[in-house]
Parts: sequence; structure tokens; C-alpha cells
Amino acid sequence: MIDCINRSWCIGLIILLSGCGFHLRGSIELPKKLDHIAVIVRDAHREIAPLIRDQLRAYHREVVDDPAAAKYWLVIEHDSLTQNITGISSSTTPRQYELLYTVQFKLQRARAGDLATEEKIFVTRALTVNSDRILGSNDEEAHLAQEMRQNAVVMILERLGAITQ
Repeated sequence: MIDCINRSWCIGLIILLSGCGFHLRGSIELPKKLDHIAVIVRDAHREIAPLIRDQLRAYHREVVDDPAAAKYWLVIEHDSLTQNITGISSSTTPRQYELLYTVQFKLQRARAGDLATEEKIFVTRALTVNSDRILGSNDEEAHLAQEMRQNAVVMILERLGAITQ
């Protein structure tokens, strides 16, 4: 009897979660037509292109190296990483920064032009600097920058799914 009640609760919960639009974090619906895509980096950090290519391949999309052979071009126009001081110590040295990573991109058909206007992605993180371990803070900043690029790539793919539907 208790086993039956537990099963019906589990089934009801699964139905409720699937009906409300629940998705696992990072699961993105990319349209099947978004295939044969080339990633073109203009004025951006070169590390972002392999991250985008890997994510597209993970979603079983064919990524081509030659833009002439592609149906779509994902053009990364510009990216930047800026630091803003958000906190200082009593000796007026910066203690906390806000890191802001911005990526500007657009999706184009290879021969027909833009599918959408240029879009911007913003990712922010807080970085606290400990004056006792300056080298560790530099490593932490580099790690946060890499993490912010990865988050931006996921956000770009989410926007691509919305643009092409």
C-alpha cells in the first residue's frame, strides 16, 4: 500500500515537472536546421571559438572550418573583460572587483545575410583580493575569466535556439 502511494507521488511529481517547462541547467534546444555552421572570430579572445565549436558538436551540430562551406556563420564581433572596483580596504587598496565579460555576436546565413541583429551577452562575477596572497588572486581571476567565457558560450547557444525558431 505504501509502495503504491510512493509510486503515484513520484509519477505525479514527474508529470508536474515536465508540464511546467522544467529543464536541466544547460539543456538547450537547438533547431535541427542549424547545421553546417562556421564560427568566425573578429575582434575577440581566440579562446572563445573552440569553446563554441565544442558546445555545438556536443549538440550534434556539424561545425565547419571553412566559412565558404557553411550554411550559417556565427560571427563573434567583439568581447571584453573589464574590472570595476567595488570595495577598498582601510588603507585604500582595492579589495573587491566586479568582473564584467561582454560578448557581441550575430548569426548570419552564409549567402543571405543576417538572421538577427547583433546581440550582446553579459556575464558578471565578484572577485575578492586578499593582499596576503596576490599570486593566488591572479590565478583566481584567470579561472573566473575562463568560467565566464564558458557561461557566455552557453548563453550564446540559448540565444541561437531562440533566434532560429
